[in-house]
Amino acid sequence: MNGVSRLFLILAVGCISGCKGQKADKEKNNPQVYNYTLRYGFDLQGEIRVNDVVVEKSPFSIYYEDIVVDEFILDDGITTIEVELSSDTEPISKITQRDLYSQEKDFSFFMAGSKQDKYKVIKNFHFKQIPEPSYLVKDKWEVEVKRIYNLRGWKYSEDLSKWNQKELEKQVVKKYKYLLGLINMGDVDGLFKEMDFAIKEYFIANNLDKQEQDDFYKYRGRAFSNLAGLQPELESYNMRIMGQGRVVVLEKKEGRYKGQGILGSGDKANNQSYLLYVMLHKPKDSKEFQIVRFLYSNQVYWSRIADNEANSKAEKESNTENQ
Repeated sequence: MNGVSRLFLILAVGCISGCKGQKADKEKNNPQVYNYTLRYGFDLQGEIRVNDVVVEKSPFSIYYEDIVVDEFILDDGITTIEVELSSDTEPISKITQRDLYSQEKDFSFFMAGSKQDKYKVIKNFHFKQIPEPSYLVKDKWEVEVKRIYNLRGWKYSEDLSKWNQKELEKQVVKKYKYLLGLINMGDVDGLFKEMDFAIKEYFIANNLDKQEQDDFYKYRGRAFSNLAGLQPELESYNMRIMGQGRVVVLEKKEGRYKGQGILGSGDKANNQSYLLYVMLHKPKDSKEFQIVRFLYSNQVYWSRIADNEANSKAEKESNTENQ
Protein backbone atom coordinates (compact mmCIF):
# COMPACT_ATOMS: atom_id res chain seq x y z
CA MET A 1 0.00 0.00 0.00
CA ASN A 2 1.51 3.31 -1.05
CA GLY A 3 1.59 6.46 1.06
CA VAL A 4 -1.44 8.03 -0.63
CA SER A 5 -3.55 4.92 -0.06
CA ARG A 6 -2.52 4.74 3.60
CA LEU A 7 -3.34 8.44 4.04
CA PHE A 8 -6.79 7.96 2.43
CA LEU A 9 -7.49 4.94 4.69
CA ILE A 10 -6.48 6.86 7.82
CA LEU A 11 -8.70 9.81 6.83
CA ALA A 12 -11.64 7.50 6.03
CA VAL A 13 -11.36 5.66 9.34
CA GLY A 14 -11.00 8.95 11.17
CA CYS A 15 -14.09 10.34 9.43
CA ILE A 16 -16.18 7.27 10.26
CA SER A 17 -15.06 7.37 13.89
CA GLY A 18 -15.68 11.09 14.11
CA CYS A 19 -19.12 10.83 12.46
CA LYS A 20 -20.11 8.07 14.88
CA GLY A 21 -18.94 10.24 17.75
CA GLN A 22 -20.97 13.20 16.48
CA LYS A 23 -24.05 11.00 16.08
CA ALA A 24 -23.61 9.62 19.60
CA ASP A 25 -23.24 13.13 20.99
CA LYS A 26 -26.37 14.25 19.12
CA GLU A 27 -28.39 11.30 20.45
CA LYS A 28 -27.05 11.98 23.95
CA ASN A 29 -28.12 15.63 23.72
CA ASN A 30 -31.49 14.70 22.18
CA PRO A 31 -32.46 11.42 23.87
CA GLN A 32 -35.56 9.49 22.94
CA VAL A 33 -38.51 10.53 25.10
CA TYR A 34 -41.89 8.88 25.28
CA ASN A 35 -45.48 9.89 25.96
CA TYR A 36 -48.73 8.04 26.39
CA THR A 37 -51.03 9.22 23.64
CA LEU A 38 -54.76 8.84 23.03
CA ARG A 39 -55.94 8.87 19.43
CA TYR A 40 -59.59 9.45 18.57
CA GLY A 41 -61.90 11.00 16.04
CA PHE A 42 -65.62 11.08 16.81
CA ASP A 43 -68.31 12.72 14.70
CA LEU A 44 -70.50 12.82 17.81
CA GLN A 45 -70.32 15.31 20.64
CA GLY A 46 -69.16 14.20 24.03
CA GLU A 47 -66.49 13.85 26.65
CA ILE A 48 -63.36 11.79 27.25
CA ARG A 49 -61.93 11.14 30.70
CA VAL A 50 -58.63 9.61 31.76
CA ASN A 51 -58.52 8.39 35.36
CA ASP A 52 -61.81 10.16 36.06
CA VAL A 53 -60.56 13.58 34.89
CA VAL A 54 -61.79 15.30 31.72
CA VAL A 55 -59.21 15.46 28.91
CA GLU A 56 -61.57 16.39 26.06
CA LYS A 57 -65.00 17.98 26.08
CA SER A 58 -66.77 19.35 23.05
CA PRO A 59 -70.27 20.71 22.36
CA PHE A 60 -69.89 19.30 18.84
CA SER A 61 -67.93 16.57 17.09
CA ILE A 62 -64.70 15.56 18.85
CA TYR A 63 -62.47 15.90 15.84
CA TYR A 64 -59.63 13.55 14.94
CA GLU A 65 -56.69 14.19 17.22
CA ASP A 66 -53.75 12.73 19.10
CA ILE A 67 -53.43 14.05 22.64
CA VAL A 68 -50.70 13.40 25.18
CA VAL A 69 -52.31 12.22 28.42
CA ASP A 70 -49.31 11.83 30.73
CA GLU A 71 -50.42 14.77 32.89
CA PHE A 72 -53.47 12.67 33.85
CA ILE A 73 -51.44 9.57 34.80
CA LEU A 74 -50.09 9.95 38.32
CA ASP A 75 -49.44 6.31 39.29
CA ASP A 76 -48.34 2.98 37.90
CA GLY A 77 -51.01 0.37 37.32
CA ILE A 78 -54.46 0.59 35.81
CA THR A 79 -55.41 3.73 33.87
CA THR A 80 -59.08 4.11 32.94
CA ILE A 81 -60.38 5.62 29.71
CA GLU A 82 -64.05 6.68 29.73
CA VAL A 83 -66.11 8.07 26.85
CA GLU A 84 -69.58 9.58 26.72
CA LEU A 85 -71.05 10.28 23.29
CA SER A 86 -74.31 11.91 22.20
CA SER A 87 -75.69 13.19 18.93
CA ASP A 88 -74.95 16.81 17.98
CA THR A 89 -77.54 17.03 15.22
CA GLU A 90 -80.84 18.88 15.29
CA PRO A 91 -83.28 17.34 15.93
CA ILE A 92 -81.40 15.02 18.29
CA SER A 93 -81.28 11.48 16.99
CA LYS A 94 -80.42 8.22 18.71
CA ILE A 95 -77.02 6.57 18.38
CA THR A 96 -77.04 3.13 16.78
CA GLN A 97 -74.55 0.27 16.93
CA ARG A 98 -73.51 1.13 13.38
CA ASP A 99 -72.75 4.68 14.53
CA LEU A 100 -70.49 3.28 17.23
CA TYR A 101 -68.65 1.05 14.78
CA SER A 102 -67.82 4.13 12.72
CA GLN A 103 -66.35 5.83 15.81
CA GLU A 104 -63.82 3.06 16.44
CA LYS A 105 -61.50 3.86 13.53
CA ASP A 106 -58.03 4.62 14.93
CA PHE A 107 -59.46 4.90 18.47
CA SER A 108 -56.41 3.71 20.40
CA PHE A 109 -53.97 4.21 23.25
CA PHE A 110 -50.29 4.06 22.41
CA MET A 111 -46.80 5.03 23.47
CA ALA A 112 -45.21 7.48 21.08
CA GLY A 113 -41.51 8.35 20.95
CA SER A 114 -40.10 11.77 20.13
CA LYS A 115 -38.48 10.18 17.08
CA GLN A 116 -40.96 9.44 14.36
CA ASP A 117 -40.08 5.75 13.96
CA LYS A 118 -40.89 4.89 17.59
CA TYR A 119 -44.51 3.91 18.08
CA LYS A 120 -46.13 1.15 20.15
CA VAL A 121 -49.86 0.50 20.27
CA ILE A 122 -50.94 -0.54 23.76
CA LYS A 123 -54.64 -1.01 23.09
CA ASN A 124 -57.21 -0.52 20.33
CA PHE A 125 -60.64 0.34 21.71
CA HIS A 126 -63.98 -1.14 20.66
CA PHE A 127 -67.37 -0.02 21.91
CA LYS A 128 -69.53 -2.56 23.65
CA GLN A 129 -72.77 -3.78 22.15
CA ILE A 130 -75.77 -1.65 23.04
CA PRO A 131 -79.17 -3.35 23.39
CA GLU A 132 -80.97 -0.62 21.45
CA PRO A 133 -80.33 2.85 19.94
CA SER A 134 -79.77 5.48 22.62
CA TYR A 135 -79.40 9.26 22.93
CA LEU A 136 -76.34 8.78 25.17
CA VAL A 137 -73.69 6.07 25.09
CA LYS A 138 -71.11 5.49 27.82
CA ASP A 139 -68.20 3.08 27.75
CA LYS A 140 -65.06 2.40 29.76
CA TRP A 141 -61.75 0.63 29.21
CA GLU A 142 -58.64 -0.15 31.26
CA VAL A 143 -54.98 -0.18 30.26
CA GLU A 144 -51.93 -1.19 32.29
CA VAL A 145 -49.27 1.53 32.39
CA LYS A 146 -46.04 2.45 34.08
CA ARG A 147 -45.97 6.21 34.57
CA ILE A 148 -43.26 8.07 32.72
CA TYR A 149 -43.19 11.32 34.71
CA ASN A 150 -43.31 11.94 38.44
CA LEU A 151 -46.19 14.43 38.58
CA ARG A 152 -47.98 15.50 41.72
CA GLY A 153 -51.30 16.60 40.22
CA TRP A 154 -54.15 15.97 42.65
CA LYS A 155 -52.52 12.90 44.21
CA TYR A 156 -52.08 14.49 47.65
CA SER A 157 -55.10 16.79 47.51
CA GLU A 158 -58.07 16.75 49.84
CA ASP A 159 -60.99 14.43 49.16
CA LEU A 160 -63.68 16.98 48.32
CA SER A 161 -66.45 14.38 48.38
CA LYS A 162 -66.06 14.35 52.17
CA TRP A 163 -66.55 18.10 52.50
CA ASN A 164 -69.75 19.82 53.48
CA GLN A 165 -70.99 20.42 49.93
CA LYS A 166 -72.42 23.89 50.63
CA GLU A 167 -69.10 25.04 52.07
CA LEU A 168 -67.27 23.46 49.13
CA GLU A 169 -69.47 25.26 46.63
CA LYS A 170 -68.98 28.55 48.47
CA GLN A 171 -65.18 28.31 48.27
CA VAL A 172 -65.12 27.02 44.70
CA VAL A 173 -67.42 29.81 43.48
CA LYS A 174 -65.23 32.36 45.26
CA LYS A 175 -62.18 31.09 43.37
CA TYR A 176 -63.96 31.08 40.02
CA LYS A 177 -65.20 34.63 40.58
CA TYR A 178 -61.62 35.73 41.17
CA LEU A 179 -60.48 34.00 37.97
CA LEU A 180 -63.40 35.51 36.07
CA GLY A 181 -62.32 38.97 37.24
CA LEU A 182 -58.77 38.41 35.96
CA ILE A 183 -60.07 37.25 32.60
CA ASN A 184 -62.54 40.09 32.14
CA MET A 185 -59.85 42.64 32.99
CA GLY A 186 -57.51 41.05 30.47
CA ASP A 187 -54.98 40.36 33.23
CA VAL A 188 -53.19 37.53 31.44
CA ASP A 189 -50.14 37.68 33.73
CA GLY A 190 -52.41 37.32 36.76
CA LEU A 191 -54.14 34.35 35.13
CA PHE A 192 -50.81 32.70 34.29
CA LYS A 193 -49.76 33.14 37.92
CA GLU A 194 -52.90 31.31 39.05
CA MET A 195 -52.20 28.56 36.50
CA ASP A 196 -48.51 28.24 37.36
CA PHE A 197 -48.67 24.76 38.96
CA ALA A 198 -50.82 23.32 36.16
CA ILE A 199 -48.66 24.92 33.45
CA LYS A 200 -45.40 23.57 34.88
CA GLU A 201 -46.77 20.03 35.01
CA TYR A 202 -48.13 20.46 31.49
CA PHE A 203 -44.63 21.40 30.29
CA ILE A 204 -43.11 18.34 31.98
CA ALA A 205 -45.75 15.91 30.69
CA ASN A 206 -45.46 17.22 27.12
CA ASN A 207 -41.65 17.51 27.02
CA LEU A 208 -41.72 21.15 25.99
CA ASP A 209 -38.34 22.81 25.50
CA LYS A 210 -37.57 26.46 26.28
CA GLN A 211 -38.72 27.73 22.89
CA GLU A 212 -41.95 25.73 23.06
CA GLN A 213 -42.61 27.03 26.55
CA ASP A 214 -42.07 30.62 25.38
CA ASP A 215 -44.47 29.97 22.49
CA PHE A 216 -47.05 28.63 24.93
CA TYR A 217 -47.04 31.83 26.94
CA LYS A 218 -47.07 33.92 23.77
CA TYR A 219 -49.94 32.22 21.98
CA ARG A 220 -52.00 31.18 25.00
CA GLY A 221 -51.61 34.70 26.36
CA ARG A 222 -52.98 36.08 23.12
CA ALA A 223 -55.82 33.54 23.21
CA PHE A 224 -56.75 34.24 26.82
CA SER A 225 -56.80 37.97 26.13
CA ASN A 226 -59.63 37.29 23.65
CA LEU A 227 -61.84 36.39 26.61
CA ALA A 228 -61.51 39.88 28.14
CA GLY A 229 -64.89 41.49 28.69
CA LEU A 230 -66.82 38.47 27.41
CA GLN A 231 -67.36 36.70 30.72
CA PRO A 232 -70.86 37.01 32.24
CA GLU A 233 -71.45 36.78 35.95
CA LEU A 234 -71.34 33.29 37.40
CA GLU A 235 -74.84 31.89 37.25
CA SER A 236 -76.65 28.73 36.26
CA TYR A 237 -73.81 26.30 36.86
CA ASN A 238 -73.31 22.73 38.05
CA MET A 239 -70.51 21.88 40.45
CA ARG A 240 -68.88 18.62 39.46
CA ILE A 241 -66.39 16.52 41.44
CA MET A 242 -64.03 14.17 39.58
CA GLY A 243 -60.57 12.65 39.97
CA GLN A 244 -61.75 10.19 42.64
CA GLY A 245 -63.06 13.12 44.67
CA ARG A 246 -59.99 15.35 44.47
CA VAL A 247 -60.80 17.63 41.51
CA VAL A 248 -63.71 20.03 41.12
CA VAL A 249 -65.04 22.13 38.25
CA LEU A 250 -67.97 24.42 37.55
CA GLU A 251 -69.78 23.71 34.28
CA LYS A 252 -72.44 25.72 32.50
CA LYS A 253 -75.87 24.37 33.35
CA GLU A 254 -77.74 25.50 30.26
CA GLY A 255 -77.51 27.39 27.00
CA ARG A 256 -75.42 26.88 23.90
CA TYR A 257 -72.37 25.94 25.97
CA LYS A 258 -74.10 23.59 28.37
CA GLY A 259 -71.57 21.28 30.03
CA GLN A 260 -68.59 23.42 29.11
CA GLY A 261 -66.41 25.15 31.67
CA ILE A 262 -68.06 28.14 33.33
CA LEU A 263 -65.18 30.38 32.14
CA GLY A 264 -65.67 29.57 28.46
CA SER A 265 -67.51 32.07 26.29
CA GLY A 266 -68.58 32.95 22.77
CA ASP A 267 -67.69 36.04 20.73
CA LYS A 268 -70.55 36.51 18.28
CA ALA A 269 -68.93 39.50 16.56
CA ASN A 270 -65.89 37.39 15.58
CA ASN A 271 -67.75 34.08 15.16
CA GLN A 272 -65.52 32.39 17.73
CA SER A 273 -66.01 30.22 20.79
CA TYR A 274 -63.34 30.34 23.48
CA LEU A 275 -63.65 27.20 25.59
CA LEU A 276 -61.66 27.38 28.83
CA TYR A 277 -62.20 24.41 31.13
CA VAL A 278 -60.48 25.04 34.48
CA MET A 279 -60.18 22.29 37.09
CA LEU A 280 -59.40 23.03 40.74
CA HIS A 281 -58.02 21.05 43.67
CA LYS A 282 -57.30 21.76 47.33
CA PRO A 283 -53.75 20.71 48.27
CA LYS A 284 -53.53 19.49 51.85
CA ASP A 285 -50.68 21.95 52.48
CA SER A 286 -52.59 24.95 51.13
CA LYS A 287 -55.37 27.14 52.50
CA GLU A 288 -56.79 27.92 49.04
CA PHE A 289 -58.01 26.12 45.97
CA GLN A 290 -55.59 26.02 43.04
CA ILE A 291 -55.83 25.27 39.33
CA VAL A 292 -54.58 21.72 38.82
CA ARG A 293 -55.41 21.15 35.12
CA PHE A 294 -56.97 23.12 32.28
CA LEU A 295 -58.26 22.59 28.75
CA TYR A 296 -58.49 25.32 26.14
CA SER A 297 -59.67 25.51 22.57
CA ASN A 298 -61.22 28.07 20.30
CA GLN A 299 -63.46 27.01 17.45
CA VAL A 300 -65.69 28.53 14.81
CA TYR A 301 -68.80 27.12 16.45
CA TRP A 302 -71.13 30.06 16.61
CA SER A 303 -72.43 29.88 13.04
CA ARG A 304 -73.09 26.16 13.37
CA ILE A 305 -74.96 26.70 16.61
CA ALA A 306 -76.94 29.50 15.01
CA ASP A 307 -77.77 27.30 12.02
CA ASN A 308 -78.90 24.45 14.28
CA GLU A 309 -81.05 26.78 16.34
CA ALA A 310 -82.55 28.34 13.22
CA ASN A 311 -83.30 24.93 11.71
CA SER A 312 -84.85 23.71 14.94
CA LYS A 313 -87.01 26.85 15.19
CA ALA A 314 -88.11 26.54 11.56
CA GLU A 315 -89.02 22.89 12.06
CA LYS A 316 -91.08 23.69 15.15
CA GLU A 317 -92.92 26.47 13.30
CA SER A 318 -93.56 24.13 10.37
CA ASN A 319 -94.97 21.44 12.67
CA THR A 320 -97.23 24.01 14.34
CA GLU A 321 -98.59 25.17 10.98
CA ASN A 322 -99.31 21.59 9.92
CA GLN A 323 -101.26 20.78 13.05
